[in-house]
Amino acid sequence: MGLMAKARFASKVTVIMEDGTSFDSGTVGGAFYFPYQGWEREKMDEKFRWLGRYVIDELIDMVLHFDDVSNVSQLTGLLQG
Repeated sequence: MGLMAKARFASKVTVIMEDGTSFDSGTVGGAFYFPYQGWEREKMDEKFRWLGRYVIDELIDMVLHFDDVSNVSQLTGLLQG
């Protein structure tokens, strides 16, 4: 395996229920070394495609039927997320 680099991450999740009740995880941090063992490029590509499959499918369909797109912002909106 090539060079290892230490990476850090942080995340925060807030869930607001319909009745207004709020749950907040606070900031949760951690670290890992990259490339993470078992996460070679093929595995990362597979996960990206799995997570983005709905947007990717919609994007492909839109590009294949671009003549039917009434406004380019429909396409750019998909690309921005």
